[in-house]
Amino acid sequence: MDEMAFLEPVRVGDPVQVKAQVSWTGWTPMEVGVRVLAQIGRTHRLARRRAIMDLRERRAAEGFED
Repeated sequence: MDEMAFLEPVRVGDPVQVKAQVSWTGWTPMEVGVRVLAQIGRTHRLARRRAIMDLRERRAAEGFED
């Protein structure tokens, strides 16, 4: 793979959907178009953060440490 350029950033933890399609092939090279769709970014991150904090609190109450 030579390069992949993004129009907007995708943050760690964002759910993404990736679709790729071969648009040209040669003897050995090929050109592939890729579409990456990030979904419900901030809402998902906040919900995930709450779930992690809840899990940590439950584990601490049970005597486990991170």
